[in-house]
Amino acid sequence: MKSLRILDRRAGFSFASIVVLLAMVLPAAFPAFASAYTVLTARSIAMSNSAALATPVNYKVSFTPSIAIASGGGFIVDFCQESPVLGQTCTTPAGFTAAAAVNGTVSTAGTLTASVGRLKFVGSAIIPLSAVSYEFTGVTNPNAVGTFYARIYTYTSANIAGNTGPTVLGTAQDAGGIALSATNVIAITATVQETMTFCTTVAIPTANCANSAAVSLVLGSGVPVVLGTTVQTGTGYMSISTNANSGALVNMTNSNNCGGLRRVAAGAAACDIAPTNTSTALTGGEGKFGLTIGASTIIGGSGGSGTLTALAPYNTAAQYGMTYAGVSTGVSSTYGDTIANTASGPVSNAYAQLTFAADASNVTPAGVYSANMNLIATGTF
Repeated sequence: MKSLRILDRRAGFSFASIVVLLAMVLPAAFPAFASAYTVLTARSIAMSNSAALATPVNYKVSFTPSIAIASGGGFIVDFCQESPVLGQTCTTPAGFTAAAAVNGTVSTAGTLTASVGRLKFVGSAIIPLSAVSYEFTGVTNPNAVGTFYARIYTYTSANIAGNTGPTVLGTAQDAGGIALSATNVIAITATVQETMTFCTTVAIPTANCANSAAVSLVLGSGVPVVLGTTVQTGTGYMSISTNANSGALVNMTNSNNCGGLRRVAAGAAACDIAPTNTSTALTGGEGKFGLTIGASTIIGGSGGSGTLTALAPYNTAAQYGMTYAGVSTGVSSTYGDTIANTASGPVSNAYAQLTFAADASNVTPAGVYSANMNLIATGTF
């Protein structure tokens, strides 16, 4: 008898445990059994920009319905702060609005009704049983970084009006929840330093002015130098590389305030070999000094690009210019005369030949003549 009483107590304890277990399971299981819809598969919402408060953003809604939706049916998307659980409380995330959204799916006709926290799309064609996607543009993301949710429901034409809000769903065909996230933007800043490499060379330049050298040109022949009535020339080169957005200017100054070649023994104002001023075809006997600039060329093997363009009066072949109209103008002014530019913008390893020329007239005074020509490149960044 004692043994039987102990068994009775164990049986009673076991029964009580079973009752408690059922009480815990049934409430959780009940909504699934009560629901008339099918879980929507392959559902997703792609965002063109996930940054908090970004606008306008494209939202691409994709899913695979289990039942075809005839013309007049459609789907509803609710955006919620709390959870993706269907039928539960749904508050539109702070800052989020779909009120300005429009149908961006040109190939899919239909009517979109957009509000702050909801997209309602009624189609004029049957949605197939395969995967479908709809794009809506003009959405504004939540104003805070973090997770928010969407709930999607599909309906027949007869039942779609039964959904009057996130907690009054009516009779949906398919439904499911989605988690989304608003994020911080990854801000990337890169700085490219302003650069310019400019040089003069005696020989054809090599890449990046590697053979830069002082240029000393002798016009004429003999010791001391004899400048005859025939035209005498001397050549050098200029080369430039720059990433200046608006290109660069090349100016030239003449150390002589008279713009031409000055006799070493004469006063500073005397230029017995005068500047040509305008573009002039020297033939000998003019007693003039000028410059002509050859065509722009890219240094071979440098991978360079762009153009170094000669400007008037220095850009005409076989003619020479040296602008001067007084001590404050042209090559004798403070900043000199602009002889070339890279008007197309950035340029790399472009060069041009510089040919200086002079001749003497019958009345050009005897003597040694000189000038220091300074080339200055200025970039506009």
